[in-house]
Amino acid sequence: AKAQLGFKGQANGFLPLMPEAHLKSAAQTCLKMVEDRANGKQFVRFTDKMPQNAFQLGLIALMFPNARIIHVKRHPLDTCISCFFQRFRVGHNYSYQLNWLGQYYRHYSMTMDHWRKVLPLPMLEVRYEDLVQEPETYSRKLIEFVELDWRDDCLNPQDADRSVMTASRWQVRQPIYKSSLNRWKRYEPYLDPLIESLGGWDWIDRQLKT
Repeated sequence: AKAQLGFKGQANGFLPLMPEAHLKSAAQTCLKMVEDRANGKQFVRFTDKMPQNAFQLGLIALMFPNARIIHVKRHPLDTCISCFFQRFRVGHNYSYQLNWLGQYYRHYSMTMDHWRKVLPLPMLEVRYEDLVQEPETYSRKLIEFVELDWRDDCLNPQDADRSVMTASRWQVRQPIYKSSLNRWKRYEPYLDPLIESLGGWDWIDRQLKT
């Protein structure tokens, strides 16, 4: 979307100057890209779960005023090592060093604090740990939030026939699993740079209480 508007970096500071026609044109271009990737399949909703979306919610609100935001929160250490172990192609240099990841996560956390106060879009926040331990309870909340009808196959993502274009495409085609809960504990002796850059255990513990 930013490329369609002529931006290469963060766009939010320029949004008050952006003509509405440009925003609508960029939104139409994005939707056309989604339709092309759907390979002719009909869809009612589409999900964009790129990590940078947290920093672009102002732009998303202007381009897609009917969008709904689902914010899945997870243990900071699990979130960061998940990114660290994922081989991103481009645009995620922060994920290559543990201390960079900690700084990036702090930036993301402060950004979400801001959006909670000012974002005009509906936002549902769910904890990853709750979702995988009580999948039906929280899946029903998600489905209701996006105004879709419940189907039992929502609990069987491995059976879904849909296009997935993200780096975790193999994961979303698996059954719901709990093996990644508290994954950070396996690597704790090596996580000092990450823990320090996050702000230490006091900061991490505060995140788990919000």
